[in-house]
Amino acid sequence: MGREWDDDILSMSTDLAVGDRSEHLVCPSCGGGDSGERSMLIYCTAEGLFYKCYRVKCSLKGKVGAMGYRPTTNKVRKPKLHTRMLDPEPLPDDVLDWWLDYFWWADEEMLMINGVLWSEPLERVLYPIKSLTGTHEGYLARLYDDLVLNESNLRGSKAKAYYNTLLKDYRLTCMMTPHMAQFEDYCVVVEDYPSALRINTEIPCVALSGTSVQEPTLMELVKGGKRKVCFVLDADATAKAAQIVYNYGLHFEHLTFVPLYGKDPKDMEDDDFKVLVTAIKEQLRI
Repeated sequence: MGREWDDDILSMSTDLAVGDRSEHLVCPSCGGGDSGERSMLIYCTAEGLFYKCYRVKCSLKGKVGAMGYRPTTNKVRKPKLHTRMLDPEPLPDDVLDWWLDYFWWADEEMLMINGVLWSEPLERVLYPIKSLTGTHEGYLARLYDDLVLNESNLRGSKAKAYYNTLLKDYRLTCMMTPHMAQFEDYCVVVEDYPSALRINTEIPCVALSGTSVQEPTLMELVKGGKRKVCFVLDADATAKAAQIVYNYGLHFEHLTFVPLYGKDPKDMEDDDFKVLVTAIKEQLRI
């Protein structure tokens, strides 16, 4: 499927070599929806260019033949967004009130301890990106429509990662670690930071910047001394979670997953959240 978009895919991937993965791109089929979300990825392999849009309302995916890319490269891919563009500041009172009303289970101390900030130029909430050893690497700038007054700031994707430095070993998948999550040998992995904050009140938890789980992310868990890991992903990512467990289970004492069939942890009612926590603890055997 998606053959009519082959020329677009080729033009969007001219800088890729075998083994490269693109940055998040706007899908030529759905256009990223009303917000122009960057939800498509292109993977360059020896067999060709594989592409997929991860928007729920779009099913574009396919493969372009092997003539659309260079076979080798010495290029170092670096992030394009630096934290100096953000001007981080404490959450203003009106933003803080909205956030605590929207995520009713949280409190101001939780946000302060975990270093959640605000960018006035972008009108976005800043969730800190930290390694499992506690090193601060940057911020994920998250867009909430209710907090945006400048319409120009509504353009683009819902979230973008901004880094402190331009490291040569930069990876597109970032990990966001709430306070205290790095101090146990087991943890939960979820897709978004507020869900991680909530689960972290019960079980050590980290968040991905989306649904992409790459090998560097898993190796970060290994290097961080995590022996037991449970992925909590949307039900439509169950096959992905099962494949992760199959491919990387030998790196851990116990690697497992719990699929979500309803709301994300951040949006669950208290009773449903307790059921989820119990299921996670049973999977982690703690």
